[in-house]
Amino acid sequence: LEMEKDMDTAFALEKERTEKDTQRIINGEIATSPLHQHFTYVQRSIYTPQIKRWLGYFSKDQMLVLQSESFFASPGQALEEIGDFL
Repeated sequence: LEMEKDMDTAFALEKERTEKDTQRIINGEIATSPLHQHFTYVQRSIYTPQIKRWLGYFSKDQMLVLQSESFFASPGQALEEIGDFL
């Protein structure tokens, strides 16, 4: 859990807190990390590097990427799209 009193400080500390574990995840040395899970506020909101990593394991036709805004606006339609994809 975040112990900083304001999020600006937490954002500023993100790289320092998580850089080593992030690199270890990218290198395949570890699969997950509590530090990475709890303190990568900005990093996890930038989806392109994450999707590119997944494309190293799966082809584009094996992945479905949905915008959360569309999902929350029309969950039934999004679930139908997911079902069709599967």
